Amino acid sequence: MENIDLLKEELKAAEENIPFATVTILSAEGTTTRSYGKMIVYPDGNIKGTIGGGTAELMAIKDAVKCIEDKTNAVKAYDTVSKASELGKVCGGKLTVFIEVFGSRPLILLCGAGHVGTATAKLAKLSGFQTLMLDDRDDDFVKESAKFADKFMKVDSFADAIKELNLPGELYVVVATHSHALDAQVMSVIFDKKPKYIGMLGSKMKIKHIFGLLKDNGISKEDLSHVYSPIGLNLGGEKPEEIAFAALAQIMMVKNDIKDANGIRYDINEILGEN
Repeated sequence: MENIDLLKEELKAAEENIPFATVTILSAEGTTTRSYGKMIVYPDGNIKGTIGGGTAELMAIKDAVKCIEDKTNAVKAYDTVSKASELGKVCGGKLTVFIEVFGSRPLILLCGAGHVGTATAKLAKLSGFQTLMLDDRDDDFVKESAKFADKFMKVDSFADAIKELNLPGELYVVVATHSHALDAQVMSVIFDKKPKYIGMLGSKMKIKHIFGLLKDNGISKEDLSHVYSPIGLNLGGEKPEEIAFAALAQIMMVKNDIKDANGIRYDINEILGEN
């Protein structure tokens, strides 16, 4: 029953896109409190289940939190044998555990369920992103688009909805609503969420107008300089699918900290074995 409850907890965390680690006992020697067991550790150090409590469990929790931060798995050994435990006065032993990390998927917040938002949702899912789509229009306008997002929210106000959202640290934002005023509304609050990427559709005139409004309302020039607008790499396409592809490519570059779009190019002479 314990393992079933933990499995349910893992599935719940995965559905809610919450990172976690599982800590499983691989081996136990001496007078450890458990010879087998498993627990789930969350980024804040909270746990479900147990590997026996005591010093070893505390050390495992600390290591699991670090593994979540570093996005790495690990095998850890804990030796809690003391002079007193060797004399049989207290429990002590050696515990080896496997820490396996299950990270959350990075989130693309799609502000707008139009053609570009829909195309981006389709591509993002194939690329390992989770998507949350927002729109304020009636179901008749957005029901087909909403099917392609992992989650869709009908909002009365983009700004109010975004303020209330609990968004992850690895956040990427595509601003493509159905009006310039709504784009400006999104932009007025999105910087507070500290996204890694903000991309906005727009002509030079639209960008100039919205940036001017934002600057007048206290958004710094430095923050505005980090907005990718017009959105996406310059790949030459104009169709919604082409724009979405260019935007997602740009997001991937930011995500992976790639400065040079040329990619890896091997020296042709080296490849052909020529001087």
